[in-house]
Parts: sequence; C-alpha cells; structure tokens
Amino acid sequence: IITKKEFDGAELNVKAGITDENDGENQDVSLTLGGNFDRGNAILSVNYSKTSAVRQSDRIECSKFGTENGTFECFGSSTTEGGRALLADGTQVQFNQNEDTSNRGNDYGPYNSAEHGFNYIPYQMPYEQIVTPRNGFAGIKVAADFQYNPTGQDLEFQRRRNTELGA
Repeated sequence: IITKKEFDGAELNVKAGITDENDGENQDVSLTLGGNFDRGNAILSVNYSKTSAVRQSDRIECSKFGTENGTFECFGSSTTEGGRALLADGTQVQFNQNEDTSNRGNDYGPYNSAEHGFNYIPYQMPYEQIVTPRNGFAGIKVAADFQYNPTGQDLEFQRRRNTELGA
C-alpha cells in the first residue's frame, strides 16, 4: 500500500462504466482532502463504490465443461431429483424420473449426467429459501433384498435434490 504524504489540496476522482454486454453498471467516486500545517499534515479520504450484479444466467444457458475434442458441453448438478445411487457392480442409477410415481415409483435407469443433471443456472439469483441438509441422502446403504430396492443389488445413495421445498 502506498499512502500519500504531505498532500495539500483536493482531489476528486469519478469513474463510471458498463460491461460489453450492457449490464453490470458501476460507479466509483473518491474525494481526498489534505492540508499541511505547522505541526504536520492531515488527510481525509472518502470513497463510494456501487456495482450492479450480473447473474451467470444472464450470460450462459448452462454450466459448461471442456471436452477432449476442444468443445464445450452443458452439464448440470449431480444432485438430482429422485436420487442417484451406486450399485454393487459399480454402475450408477437414477431413480423416479417418471412423473407418475404412484404407479411407476420403482422406475430407475442408468444415470446420465446430460439427461438427469439439474440445470441450476436459472436459479442463481437473489432469493429466499428454506435450507435443507446438503446431500442428506448420501451414504445410505440399502441391501439388495430390501422390499423397496427395485434393483436387486446392494446400493449406496450418492445424492438427491430435495425438491419438496422448491427448486
């Protein structure tokens, strides 16, 4: 940090800007006053800064990762509705992707991040929420012979997104 020494006078700096996307407006104002006296120097500095938010969802439709081919592909959160589990044979499955859970509540199939991943980008904005335990279902082990385990294999829950209280 470099501080001003023996500053005498006034200095006003004003700056305003906007991103290339015409959002994220920002303003900065600073005022420095100083004077030299017989017994020393006094300096007063006041700053004001304001920057408007730019949400990730304003710029991209989804989170992306780079592939080995040099392209970018969308991906979503692996904390999915219905739940994802690891079977004893090492495969991952996704539960209850059929909306008719009263008749098809035992539905499950291979987990596919492109199909089952939750696109959280549209939800990243100021909001109020009820916080539920993160990954509250992770690590729960279920035996192959448990009556509500339709897979026929031992499994361990990996993640489940709690949609009962919102996105």
